[in-house]
Order: sequence, then structure tokens, then C-alpha cells
Amino acid sequence: MNSKKIITIILLVFVVGSVGAMIYKELQPGQTDPDAITADISTENVPQNQIIAYYFHGNQRCPTCMNIEAYTKESLETNFKEPLDSGRVVWQPINIDEAANRHFITDFELEMKLVVLADIKDGKQIQWKKLDQVWPLSGDKPGFLEYIKVETEEYLKESV
Repeated sequence: MNSKKIITIILLVFVVGSVGAMIYKELQPGQTDPDAITADISTENVPQNQIIAYYFHGNQRCPTCMNIEAYTKESLETNFKEPLDSGRVVWQPINIDEAANRHFITDFELEMKLVVLADIKDGKQIQWKKLDQVWPLSGDKPGFLEYIKVETEEYLKESV
């Protein structure tokens, strides 16, 4: 065997092994990216009346997904400091790839990772709104920040 064939075989074995390891890791229950932000939402910890701003993401996060989360958080922290401090508005990133959080896919009719505003009254969710323009605006930071601000202001007015 010549050296080219040996190197080709070694590289092929490495690629097949890497793909196999990646598939094995993805199929393991309860295994998540340690850097992923996760949440366990229980009604015991939820104040009686509040707006929850959820950002739903998965284990695999592209730069756009990371920007959507960062821009949403920035807009909320910049424009809604007092409601965030008081608990009237809550920022909650959720990893929907975790088994305990998969119900959110059905609860909010999620077709993609995005931001949802949910209105909680007397400890029960009474309405919600998907902010589906986060993807088209993800490349326009000023437009994105304004979109989150305007949508959250309107939602707060409606929920009073």
C-alpha cells in the first residue's frame, strides 16, 4: 500500500468515527450543551400577574440565534428596566430541545425558534403573542431593538 492510500483510509476512519460520535451524542437523553441556557418553569415561582418574554432556542445555536437572544435581552434591559426589576416583565430563554421544555412547542404552536410574550394573570397564562419578525430583523440591530420595544410596550398596555 502506498502512503496516499494509508492517509486516505485513516482520514476516512476519522470522519466516520466523528460522525458516529456526533450522532451518538445527539441521541443521548438528557445530554445538552453545557453552555446552553436552560430553564425549569414552575407555576410556584411565577408571580400572579406578569409578562414573560420567552426566547425559545435549541441545543444547536447559530450566530443568528445567538443575536436574536442577545438583541431581545438588550432591548428589554434598556427599555423595561423598572418592569424587569419589579418582576412585572420576566426575561426567560428556554431550551426546547430539553425533554422538560418540549411542551412549549405545542403550548405556543412553535414552528421555529423565536420570541413569545405571554401574559400571566392570577398565576395562569391567559394569552400570548409570537414575535415572528425577529428572524427578518435579525440583520438589522436597530430595527430589531425597536421591534422588541414596540411589541412589548403594546403588549404591556393590552395586559393592564
